Amino acid sequence: MNPHTNPVPRAARSHVFEAAGGALGALGGAGVGALAGGPPGAIAGALIGALMGASAGWAQGSATNLRSARDRQLDRDIGVDGGDIGTASPGQPPAQIGALSAVASGAGTAEAVVTPSNGPITPSE
Repeated sequence: MNPHTNPVPRAARSHVFEAAGGALGALGGAGVGALAGGPPGAIAGALIGALMGASAGWAQGSATNLRSARDRQLDRDIGVDGGDIGTASPGQPPAQIGALSAVASGAGTAEAVVTPSNGPITPSE
């Protein structure tokens, strides 16, 4: 099963973040507006809060969609979705003897520069 599939149609979930943000923004704006300016403040606060909440929901939805698209592409690239995870890419040369490299198996050393330690820390006097 693909972890990126969702049984809810895309058209039905396309404005969920905006609607939720707008509703919560309207509630918060109405509450603050009612405290600050009575009934007219509640109406103005609800409108402003709905607008700000919907825009925040749109930004969240856009970021979620971008992350999901990136994850889907990454899964295709490394072979999670194609069923070939761990296999060599088509442009890679074939193995010579079918064994791991010396460095990967622990038999060899990588060409890394290791700075030797100068011993234990000397005690302070």
